[in-house]
Amino acid sequence: MFISFSAIAQKSPEGRGIHRDAVSSGAWRIAFGGGGVFRLGGCAKEKDAGLDKFARKFSRGFGIDGDIQYFFKEKWGLGINANYVRMHSSDRYAPVPKLGGLGNITETQDVFYIGPAFVSRLDTEKFLLVGSCGAGIFRFVDKMRVEAISIREAKFAVGLNLGISGEYKVTESSGLGLKLSYTLGSVSSNRLQPVLNDEVKRFISSNLMITAFYSLRLWN
Repeated sequence: MFISFSAIAQKSPEGRGIHRDAVSSGAWRIAFGGGGVFRLGGCAKEKDAGLDKFARKFSRGFGIDGDIQYFFKEKWGLGINANYVRMHSSDRYAPVPKLGGLGNITETQDVFYIGPAFVSRLDTEKFLLVGSCGAGIFRFVDKMRVEAISIREAKFAVGLNLGISGEYKVTESSGLGLKLSYTLGSVSSNRLQPVLNDEVKRFISSNLMITAFYSLRLWN
């Protein structure tokens, strides 16, 4: 992704769209936004089909995303990305084998990621394209309530993040745009053990996030 950005910029001659004054080195960019999240991975299958159906409701949620980036070269730089995702599911009559029948069950999963990233940009007079790739700290918090039983888990892991964003320059120093990002992390989870006496499972949080954002560019 970064190589392609550089190749496009190098092939663009003077006066054909590349905004030369805006791609000087030593420049900051800050962006913040929010939007929808789609889960691409999940837990291993549960022993009960009803609980599997309940878990499948975690296929989408909402998230917020922020970037602080510093470009020390015309096309390259370093940054910090942070994002937060929340997903929720509930069922009034979910099967709870340990309770001997049906029960009320609710669950909320919060995922927070923060880490450094390599970034690359392609800057034109009206538009800016930015790509990022990084690794950092991934925190997974799971809160579940099954009738009178409350369960909470908090896990840390190493996470990976990829992102690409495009923005329209509303003014010389601000813009509006869309960002597509992907965050991946893996943790072990035994959250259903108090309910099902189940074994520990490996949980893969693989989230695709689409956000609308507002940005400030401090190089003009």
